[in-house]
Amino acid sequence: MAKSEQLDLTIIQRDLAMRGKRDVMIRTTEATAIVLIVAEPGRETEVYNELQAIPEVAEQMLLFGEYDLYVKIICDDYALLGSVVINKIRAIDGVDSTKTLTAASMF
Repeated sequence: MAKSEQLDLTIIQRDLAMRGKRDVMIRTTEATAIVLIVAEPGRETEVYNELQAIPEVAEQMLLFGEYDLYVKIICDDYALLGSVVINKIRAIDGVDSTKTLTAASMF
């Protein structure tokens, strides 16, 4: 099945699920994760700017508290997701540590 056909099918299944057809399963190979990042002190802006160059980054924000940055990444599959976290995000100078939370849509 072509990617566009799979996307069309997912949209149809999501619409049915939202209309109360709860027995409809939505299948997708897309992988989504939230990555919480601790940056080295004073390097938050530098890390934030580097994250903008990563195509899989769908959303990012500076945080206040235990973590310094929030990043939402969307990849074609979990193998790519792992590669993005390890080889792109953790490789940014100024990243001290990360916590990755894989996510799943309810619809």
